[in-house]
Amino acid sequence: MAEKKTVDHRNDVLDTQEGPVYQANTLKGAQSGPHEQVDPNLYHTYTKPDGTTFVAPDSSRAYYEAKGYKVSGDEVIEDWVAWVEAKGKSETPVEPQAKTTNDAPKYLPTAENPAPPVGTEPAKAVN
Repeated sequence: MAEKKTVDHRNDVLDTQEGPVYQANTLKGAQSGPHEQVDPNLYHTYTKPDGTTFVAPDSSRAYYEAKGYKVSGDEVIEDWVAWVEAKGKSETPVEPQAKTTNDAPKYLPTAENPAPPVGTEPAKAVN
């Protein structure tokens, strides 16, 4: 009669007719499986469909690729806080542009759209 063998993947136990045979845990066994461990210092530059880019960790890669973002670069960043600080210092600040009257919201009075005369009231809602 053939020996019955089943594997319990939860505990890595091999059951035989004589009883369970336990296998020792190994580092390779702990690090292998359906999802390989990712390097916590590996970051990617992602490009959104609209063309803007940002940096995010490798652990988020499947999420961003599912959203349609493309990986456009890799970088190992040992200290995220120091990297962000250095990145901020290396970029030149952009001066805000002065708004013109054409940029003003439509509800503000302009030469083309003057304010209503003083003393006029808007129509009241009828209940």
